[in-house]
Amino acid sequence: MTQIDATTHQPSPKLRSHGQPPASSIRRLGREVIPNYQRVHLAIDPSRADYAGFLAIDLEIREATARICLHARDLKIAEARLSQGGTELSLLWELEAEDILSLKASQELEPGEYHLEIDFSGEFGTQASGLYRMDYNGNSYVFTQFQADFARQAFPCFDEPCFKLAYQMEVTAPEGLLVVSNTPVESEEVEEGTQTTLFCVTKPLPSYLLAVAVGPMEAVELPGLSVPGRVIALAGQGHLAGEAIRTTPPILRALERYFARPYPFEQL
Repeated sequence: MTQIDATTHQPSPKLRSHGQPPASSIRRLGREVIPNYQRVHLAIDPSRADYAGFLAIDLEIREATARICLHARDLKIAEARLSQGGTELSLLWELEAEDILSLKASQELEPGEYHLEIDFSGEFGTQASGLYRMDYNGNSYVFTQFQADFARQAFPCFDEPCFKLAYQMEVTAPEGLLVVSNTPVESEEVEEGTQTTLFCVTKPLPSYLLAVAVGPMEAVELPGLSVPGRVIALAGQGHLAGEAIRTTPPILRALERYFARPYPFEQL
């Protein structure tokens, strides 16, 4: 299977952007295919310019179709696999205009439950959008900024707020770096100088609310909350967390009173 350019039908080089992020796609994905769960694995080394990834998505096809569309921008697709009940189905893909990754099956897909896996790679951005890296005081960091529709720059996904699904983030990084995401850590494994951090499954979220950060960061405890809390700072900057530590607990308590419910997530 090869990645085909939609206009020339020739093997396509990786698409790149420079300067400001491209204009948002005006094409909507439709509701024929609904994602229910997405696991995203990212291999991140902040000292490098590029990264690799793998994702697995549980899908529900609601109307018969021969094509599954996701969002993807500036990514190289190495492999895509679709299966149903353990049976793998033949699949081709192409990157279309307006940030669309189109996956085409050799036969019409009947309504039902399917499993999609994609191997991909990309380059870290240099603007504060998508999955981007920065250097500060001799250290390298990787952060995300997915709002409003920049998750598609980090990995293929259903990058519209109408799709709210459970995500599970997993990050492999050099040993000794701090890795954080939306949810608490489920497990950590260290092997040959690398660490793999698996985070707990999120509650149903739109893609723009996902977050990942990797680097030699400091974590400062944030006491007085109804859930565990931390302030994450760059190396050597933890002493600047004082104002956040002072003001966050009363702000969160006020919000809980206003909405008449506890803070609904596992950590802050």
